[in-house]
Amino acid sequence: KDQPQQSDVADLLGGFKPVNIRTIVLPVFSKFMELFSKTFSKTLNAKFIQTLDKYFAQKKWRVLLKVMMKTKSVKVDAHKLVPDAEGKKDKKPNSDNTHNNQQQEHAKEMEQEQPPSKRKINPTLLKQWDNLGLLLNRVSYQVEQAESNFAFSFIEGSLVKAVKQGDWILLDEVNLASPETLQCLNGLLEQKSGSLVLTERGDLRPIPRHKDFRLIACMNPAT
Repeated sequence: KDQPQQSDVADLLGGFKPVNIRTIVLPVFSKFMELFSKTFSKTLNAKFIQTLDKYFAQKKWRVLLKVMMKTKSVKVDAHKLVPDAEGKKDKKPNSDNTHNNQQQEHAKEMEQEQPPSKRKINPTLLKQWDNLGLLLNRVSYQVEQAESNFAFSFIEGSLVKAVKQGDWILLDEVNLASPETLQCLNGLLEQKSGSLVLTERGDLRPIPRHKDFRLIACMNPAT
């Protein structure tokens, strides 16, 4: 991606900008669907995926986020996910219906005695689900604070995205860049394992540089 000479630190690293709730939810929803397809069968869970798409289209943000959070703890049976998509709670059994109560207790005991599923989820995917859970918590808080209104969110700049995804980025006429712009590149280019830290967002952990990331800087000769 080509960066013009007018680019400043905010363009490269990012900054807090007013966004609507759809803009906040869309990245985490896309990440969820990508991770879901790697973990579960999309064919066997077609109805569940349609339900999520419906919630997103209808802007039912809280319900959508709640369902995505619950997906982390649902049971898997023969590669099929069986979530409670509507988020309904079990009804309290009638105190007079003793026979049904006994049957329910027996069913729970039988379920606990069943051997664990032979299907194991890749540890890398489990880590990604944990990271997604943290992101969902943050997005849920933002939605609660600004539902149906505008909210501020940190929008990552082109340099940050390139560092993460392994893209190439071109800085044209870099000799005209401000000292602040050049300073933000120091930690990224000082060594082979360079990284970025988004202090503007309050991050403490560095963003590692993707192995395919390339930065090309051009300048005009002095006249």
